[in-house]
Formats: sequence, structure tokens, C-alpha cells
Amino acid sequence: MKKNLLITILAVVIIMILSIVMTGKNTISAGVNKDMEPVREENSDFVGTWYVSSDTDYDMLDAAFPDVFAFGDELVIRPDGKLYWHIGAAGAAGTYEVKGNQLTAVVADVAEYDECSIVITLDDDGNLYMKYKSVPLKWSYGGSNCY
Repeated sequence: MKKNLLITILAVVIIMILSIVMTGKNTISAGVNKDMEPVREENSDFVGTWYVSSDTDYDMLDAAFPDVFAFGDELVIRPDGKLYWHIGAAGAAGTYEVKGNQLTAVVADVAEYDECSIVITLDDDGNLYMKYKSVPLKWSYGGSNCY
């Protein structure tokens, strides 16, 4: 019971930290960030909130991210060149640039503080694909968590 409560608190704190880092403000008191730049044409297909696709292999997802079913998943790509994502309590935040159908991001892992580069590819059906620590992930736009 205490372990579940601790994990829940940790996930909430991580999500709040990601939100603060991405907006540069305390979003709890500041509300909506009205200083965001307008969507640039070259990244408009990527901008928005994405969730792990419903056709994802649940066993693989659970093995790679054991707390995913407790805390959900989300990838947020903002029009100002910043992004963050989380699957369970794992996640990263950083900046990106777009060339064609590929988004290249430099992100810092929130738990391990490791900085790495990830490539996210947009397919013809409007899904995003990326690998994180050798785990292939497919993201779908909008909707909700895959489970």
C-alpha cells in the first residue's frame, strides 16, 4: 500500500516538473501559457498530444515500463520547439527540430538525468514511431491511453 502511494506521488511530481520545465512557469498558478508561438507550418503535423497506440504489444509495454497501467502515457509536442513525454513514471523532456517527416529531439530523461537524442518519424497514416532504450513505440494522435 505504501509502495503504491509512493509511486503515485512520484509520478505526479514528475509530471508537474515536466510541465513546469516545458512552460517555464508554475502552471498550477500561472494557468495557460499565452506566450506560445503560433504553430509553424514545418512542424504542424507533429504538434499536439499523442498516446501510445492501441495496437501496441501490452506485454512488451508492461515489461519495459512496469507502472504504465498505473500512470498512463502521453507525448506532448508543442509548437515552440519543446516536447515531453511519459510512460508510467519514465519520461523525458527537451527540444526538437523537424525535417520532412522526421522530428529529431535532444531530451533529458527525468529519472536518470541522461541526455540523449531520439528520432520520431511520422508515417503516411499519421502515426508517430520512435525507439526509446531499444523499445519501439507507436503513438497515435489525440484520444486517450491505449488500455
